[in-house]
Amino acid sequence: PMEMFCCAMPWYVDTTSWQTGPLETGIEAELLQCLITAPPVEPAQATLIVRHLERLSGGAPLPLPRTNIEVQTVLVSPKPKLRLSSYSANFSEGGNYSYPLTNARKPFDQIMVPRAILTFNYDGKYFDPKANEHRQVVGESVIVSKRDRKAEEDCLNILANLGMIKLFGHASSSYSGSGGEHTFSFPPAKTALWLPFMQQELDQLIRKGWQVEIDNSFPFRTVSPDDGEWSVELDDEGGFWFSVELGIQVNGKKMPLLPLLLSALQAMDKNPSLATIEKLDFDGQFVAPMPDGRLLSVPFERVRFMLAAFVELFVEKPPKTGRYRISLLQAAQLAAHNSASGWNIRLPPRLKPLLDGIIRLEKVQNVKPPRTFKATLRPYQQEGFSWLQFLRQFGLGGILADDMGLGKTVQALAYLCMEKAEGRLNRPALVVCPTSVVPNWISEAGKFAPGLKVLSLHGPDRSERADELDGTDLVITTYALLRHDFALLSNVDWSTLILDEAQAIKNPDTITAQAAKSLQSEQRICLTGTPVENHLGELWSQFDFLMPGILGSADTFRKLFRYPIEECGDNEMKRVLSTRLRPFLLRRTKEEVAKDLPAKTEILQRFELSGRQRDLYETVRVSMHEKVRREIASKGFRKCQIIILDALLKLRQVCCHPRLLNLPQAKRVKSSAKLDLLKEMLPELIEQERKILLFSQFTSMLDLIKPELDELGMQYVEIRGSTKDRESPVLRFQSGEVPIFLLSLKAGGTGLNLTAADTVIHYDPWWNPAVENQATDRAHRIGQTKPVFVYKLIAEGTVEDKLLQLQERKKVIANSIYEHDKEGGLQFDESDLELLFKPLQ
Repeated sequence: PMEMFCCAMPWYVDTTSWQTGPLETGIEAELLQCLITAPPVEPAQATLIVRHLERLSGGAPLPLPRTNIEVQTVLVSPKPKLRLSSYSANFSEGGNYSYPLTNARKPFDQIMVPRAILTFNYDGKYFDPKANEHRQVVGESVIVSKRDRKAEEDCLNILANLGMIKLFGHASSSYSGSGGEHTFSFPPAKTALWLPFMQQELDQLIRKGWQVEIDNSFPFRTVSPDDGEWSVELDDEGGFWFSVELGIQVNGKKMPLLPLLLSALQAMDKNPSLATIEKLDFDGQFVAPMPDGRLLSVPFERVRFMLAAFVELFVEKPPKTGRYRISLLQAAQLAAHNSASGWNIRLPPRLKPLLDGIIRLEKVQNVKPPRTFKATLRPYQQEGFSWLQFLRQFGLGGILADDMGLGKTVQALAYLCMEKAEGRLNRPALVVCPTSVVPNWISEAGKFAPGLKVLSLHGPDRSERADELDGTDLVITTYALLRHDFALLSNVDWSTLILDEAQAIKNPDTITAQAAKSLQSEQRICLTGTPVENHLGELWSQFDFLMPGILGSADTFRKLFRYPIEECGDNEMKRVLSTRLRPFLLRRTKEEVAKDLPAKTEILQRFELSGRQRDLYETVRVSMHEKVRREIASKGFRKCQIIILDALLKLRQVCCHPRLLNLPQAKRVKSSAKLDLLKEMLPELIEQERKILLFSQFTSMLDLIKPELDELGMQYVEIRGSTKDRESPVLRFQSGEVPIFLLSLKAGGTGLNLTAADTVIHYDPWWNPAVENQATDRAHRIGQTKPVFVYKLIAEGTVEDKLLQLQERKKVIANSIYEHDKEGGLQFDESDLELLFKPLQ
């Protein structure tokens, strides 16, 4: 069959051989055009029309139409033909196109916009847009094919109901020269709808009889990976870093998948999150453009965990090799999905034991401390000690984040004792801590780890002791001295580096944090009761010290975790972060370990006097000691008790705050190490939602504490001897309205039921244990359902500390040295007095 098309010269098209050429008719083109486009002629009019044409043609003989031809009208159902192609357009930054799978990122970048061209095939015929029928002479008959406008309209409505719109102009230009074309596309803002159209609707159209052709230029041509192995290859880059490549087979060739995953994330969202990942689920498929222009389509469930593991890599520039650098945490996340995902994960030799260690950290095996450790660990402390040993075994760092008072120092000392017992403490360990807890480390080490040789690099003469580093097991210094002594400390390769109260490096930009991170050590541990005080960036800084880079850069961590969790309340990202950090962060609250604790736990919180306060203490001690000696020599020990009590009272006041002492030189000392320690403790206790009773014998001390609480923004109530309305402050405290209750020892030591309290602080410990216990029992009494923690603030080496030593040695459990015993006399003799007045070391 041939079809004829008219232009300046008529041409024919042989639709069997698809050959074309000029058609010779012997008729002028103008007349031929009239003949071809003339309307149908009724038989009665045929003779008149022929004669009229002969006159127009100058007498050329024309055959008369036959009048015996039968006209047959047939109805043919149109077969829709859909051709998927594209046309070139400019990518507009103004929002003309929302095309998630294009690489165009700048205004006027060229992109290929998809389109669908619909035509209707009537048994090989294509109607002109304006024609309603098609006539063809077959033998002695004229076959008239009627156009089915309704069927065509139904097909057009199908595309319209799918959300497509008609295109006009350049976008709808003809692809074959035939008329009756209708060009569709999805709106510019909804080009992503092409994906479900290609994956679902197109198959349905084909089943309905639609013919579909797809040009190579069409940007949504999908292919699926071959059956067979999907591989994850990890290579060791040292430290806590590994490189990864994801490989799949497409048409028999290996193709890197990770660049496609990350490109899809980048195209979808500038700040990807787990919610972004779910947006890439197109009806159960993940679809991404391949370098050759086709779209890779894979089951979304098979790549979901990959997207979750690598979502933070979106900020990185895609490498040309297809390999990306990932942290140990991400590698562990991959390995956890190995069996369930259908991926074959190949691990480098060093990574497998590391991953095994992370898995085992979830269920740490019990490790017995060595005999050189002189304490019995409570069950939760035993767990913490074993956990620290497992961290060391696999070369990992961690944060021991138990509540204040649960014995983090003891667990760390048990760890160091084990290191020495196993011969691994061949180089000294370093503890960096606040100045106020240096005495506590020294005291605890001497008591529980006497086999450790301890060196304190603290105090004005510390440089003279630096030569003692060789052969030392444990070195103790402070954050304040870290930057001053950095040259010395950075020149040592420490076996273990422990940061106590590690929130001191919560700001990664401080000199202290940078100095701590620059120190060399084989093992790193953080101890803190408050790993997060204000924001998650503080946690990132501590992990940047422990295992640099394991949480990515600070900027990546902020975008991926801090912003979604802190600003948007994203619980899923909070769960992801918690899951990642769980093996490396061990935290037990007092409520959780209550079964392992006695009903009342006493904690000695030691600190050290320094500077002008220390000088004042020594001045008062020397003068008072001399005065007591003279009076005893003159009157005898028994008759000098008032003078002795007055001397010891003055020393106690200096320990609390120099301003309590009514001496001119004391008024010039403005600071107090004990008050500074209290200000460090209270925010942490309040953060833990503790309810606190704060006792002092001196109401003047309470007057000094209150302005500090106001400055910290902490609410409190108070009872002292002059308080008339005792009911109101009790009700406010018991109801939970305020977290702190200030009490003078005499006024608040009896007659109160304060079972809402779970923490008692004795700012200036009372030397008569019976009186002190009465005060503590305001909280520790019948009706109390929580364990009570009692803190005593003790100035190291002072009269406060010496009397504790004296009481422990002689088991003094009766009256205070500041009051006469009912049976008469102080509970110590003249030889003990020399211990109480012993100089500071």
